[in-house]
Amino acid sequence: MVEFRRIAAVLYKRNGQWAQSVELSKKDNLYSDAMKSAAESSDADVVEKLLRFFVENDSKECFAACLYTCYDYVRPDVVMELAWKNGYTDFAMPYFIQVIKEYTTKVDELAKANSSEEKEGASGATPPVTQFPTPVVGECCLLSPPPPSSLLFVHSRSLSFIR
Repeated sequence: MVEFRRIAAVLYKRNGQWAQSVELSKKDNLYSDAMKSAAESSDADVVEKLLRFFVENDSKECFAACLYTCYDYVRPDVVMELAWKNGYTDFAMPYFIQVIKEYTTKVDELAKANSSEEKEGASGATPPVTQFPTPVVGECCLLSPPPPSSLLFVHSRSLSFIR
């Protein structure tokens, strides 16, 4: 019977019915198949439901394996919440190390690209002052920007990460 349900899960997966495939695999304790189906779905909601399932069933190893298998579709804020609330921080730490490494690399690349743009455009002129949008709720203005005369000189390198 398990093999027939496994075939059914594969058929669900081939027809793009990812959630049904994952549910069928979870019922039969075929967690590896469930993780593969969730990863192939490319759907963060399917992956998040699977992670929550592993937390509810106190399966820390499967939680860590799912983070590895479905890495591209897992949101860091969801992992942090689940890990912190349920004491899974040791199992989520490899995921966080990799995420921080990727983000640091991206920021470094942006900073390098921005510094090369500054060098090309450096002609001795003062850097332009960036106008920040004013947040508005309904008709009421929450914050108004300071008048231009009160702005201090801000070096463009300190705002390089905003671009």
